[in-house]
Amino acid sequence: MTKPGREVVFEDQLFRVEHQPVDGRAMPYVFVTRIGAVTILPIIQRPAETPQALVIQNKRLYYGTSVGLPGGNIDGGFERPERPALTAERELLEETGYGYSWPGDRNIDVFRLRNLSNTIDYPRFFAVMRGVDYVGGEDNNPHEIVTCRPMPLDEYVDPLFELDRGEMYPEVNAAFARAERRLGREAAMSWLLAERVPQAADVPQAFAPWLLPAAA
Repeated sequence: MTKPGREVVFEDQLFRVEHQPVDGRAMPYVFVTRIGAVTILPIIQRPAETPQALVIQNKRLYYGTSVGLPGGNIDGGFERPERPALTAERELLEETGYGYSWPGDRNIDVFRLRNLSNTIDYPRFFAVMRGVDYVGGEDNNPHEIVTCRPMPLDEYVDPLFELDRGEMYPEVNAAFARAERRLGREAAMSWLLAERVPQAADVPQAFAPWLLPAAA
């Protein structure tokens, strides 16, 4: 919704640009809003098997191909955006064919990355989806499918604790590193796997100030 006193000068599927006149200034303030997006850390947990992170091959125009995480833009437009957890489930299924077989399997934590700008509003979310498995369905969206593969979870997230690799947003890397320093790697890994061990429940609090809990 456009705020009082602002004029929309451009809008497309991803961006809205607004001007707000200011007394005494030749140029108005410019505000940019971008449709929100979700990055997903999908965790495959099968009995008697090592937990796996499901990673994808990212193809970027300027950076080439790299290992990354699935994700996508939030549907619903600027006025009625869908809940980030629904975006995470939809995008994971569309891109990889992985998801939850039954509603009772759903185990998601969603965090919003802090917005550090007063004039650019870009809602970015990070979702941990535990216990996903291959459920098919990607035939409905063949243009969405990307190359994906499981890899040991600790192999993927251990470097995040040390801030020496950047598959996630810098804020998420910093959050993992801070959680490891404050609570230890065992607690952080146990929280990722939703295990009931001492301190594991405190990991989300250790993520602050980089990540903020968001409604799943």
